[in-house]
Amino acid sequence: KLMQHNTEASSKLYLTGVYFFSCSYTGSNFLPLAKLLEATHLNQHFRSGFAAAAKDDDLPMKDRSILGNMLPEGLLFILVKYGFKRFSEVFVGNFDTPEVIWNLEMR
Repeated sequence: KLMQHNTEASSKLYLTGVYFFSCSYTGSNFLPLAKLLEATHLNQHFRSGFAAAAKDDDLPMKDRSILGNMLPEGLLFILVKYGFKRFSEVFVGNFDTPEVIWNLEMR
């Protein structure tokens, strides 16, 4: 909740490495981390050049999210469309669906 009420701190959260370490987490209790990712991944001020000046609607999901370089775009859409609970389920599981192909080896 702290990150939701402090937009300046929330926009710089990526500088702490929290996204890298969250994606590196190998445990099965991923739900709290997924909730943090959902609340903050699109609010990071990490873009430069054209991407920084562009509107969010003009950019693909992988360029809008700080997670775009770490996770496949299909997994990002799961987080945005279905929320952190479904994202957590997919992230710690094995899935081969039209929406996303993901397994433990990809983690």
